[in-house]
Amino acid sequence: MKHLIAFSVILLTLSFARAQEYKPFNLDSGLWCCMYNMKGGMFGGGTPGNIYATDSVKFYCSGDTLINSVAFKKLMYVGNTRSMVVPPTAISGYYGAVRNDIPNKKVYFVSVSGTGELLYDFDIAIGDSIPRGWFFGQKEPVVQIDSVQYCNEYHKKYITSSGYSIIEGIGSQNGLIPPISFGISIGWTFGYEEYGNSSCTACDFVASIDSYSLNELNIYPNPTNGEVKIVSDLNIRYIELYDIAGTLIESFNYAGGSIEIRNKGCYLLKIHTDSEIIIRKLIKE
Repeated sequence: MKHLIAFSVILLTLSFARAQEYKPFNLDSGLWCCMYNMKGGMFGGGTPGNIYATDSVKFYCSGDTLINSVAFKKLMYVGNTRSMVVPPTAISGYYGAVRNDIPNKKVYFVSVSGTGELLYDFDIAIGDSIPRGWFFGQKEPVVQIDSVQYCNEYHKKYITSSGYSIIEGIGSQNGLIPPISFGISIGWTFGYEEYGNSSCTACDFVASIDSYSLNELNIYPNPTNGEVKIVSDLNIRYIELYDIAGTLIESFNYAGGSIEIRNKGCYLLKIHTDSEIIIRKLIKE
């Protein structure tokens, strides 16, 4: 019995030690499933700059590149874009270059235009401030450090005073590359997986967005002043409204017609039909 207890203590110690280790981004086999909603879109899908577009993509790295003699990974994307004037359209391409600075717990990104920036700094503690997603220049203090599990590995999660969070090896809750424009542009990280790792939950969000349901369901206006109309040939059972932090705000027993959004903000509509769940981003101005 003593040997069993000692062995259990060793396992717990090793697990705790692994949870404390810095987890860099897996730039060899990581897949980031993200969604963005902003004027003109984030990926050049042909939407005019004054109209909101929703881009749903998977990020992945493919190949190496040198920038100022420093080795980076090419960051690619594949997915689709849609808006009021652009139907669901497949998009893919090169988005920039990314690299780990593991000794300093930092991640750097260089855009297609050649603009370089510190994307993430995980050498932080409670009381330090981190940039807040889509609000340019705004920073918030870290008030809590937690651990979350992705692909059977523990990653530190840094949570600010507003509930915004960044996660080692995963990125921001507002997308791998958080939007940097002003106003209500928004991003969302829906999932993370890795090639060849059976411990990961498959990130099938982009696949579901590519399904026929995009042509069978429309919500408008978006952005809205309150009332949202939903037009669909599908049988909608109920609708859930989530805020940007992933908290369920309200459930609607949908009987057709429209729903009412009371408070301003960026939301996620989770629409449950007889055959599938359809996810749409919604903005209340």
